[in-house]
Amino acid sequence: MIGNPGLQSSIVNEGEIESAEGTYQRMKITNTILPGHSGSPVLSKEGEVVGVVYARTIGSEAGYGLAVPLERVYEHFPELQEQ
Repeated sequence: MIGNPGLQSSIVNEGEIESAEGTYQRMKITNTILPGHSGSPVLSKEGEVVGVVYARTIGSEAGYGLAVPLERVYEHFPELQEQ
């Protein structure tokens, strides 16, 4: 994941995709998500964008990030696939 938490820029964090689940097909990632990470790309080991960070978990599930799989992004914004 590459993000801009706080006043930092282009910070790279390594984590794992723990699951892709639920009606909304969200990805649960092991990265700690901070303000400034929303909208950050989630990258595969090959460097391909596979998702976009949108939230972090709280409560008993705290410590995980949530991302939208890239396929879901393309469903809503098909014009992005052509770029």
